[in-house]
Amino acid sequence: MSHAFDCLEIIPDYILDEADKTENIRGLIKDLVDLYPACSHALEVLDQETPPVF
Repeated sequence: MSHAFDCLEIIPDYILDEADKTENIRGLIKDLVDLYPACSHALEVLDQETPPVF
């Protein structure tokens, strides 16, 4: 579980960076999906052209 929190902790920094870090975020989420397959919906949402707003 600590690995998941480490990955999730990095994502806000990537979002705030002026450079496009989409592939970095996707890689982190892919790592999480590999560890926790039940989270695969997160990767599907990221890959959508216009993610839904919750």
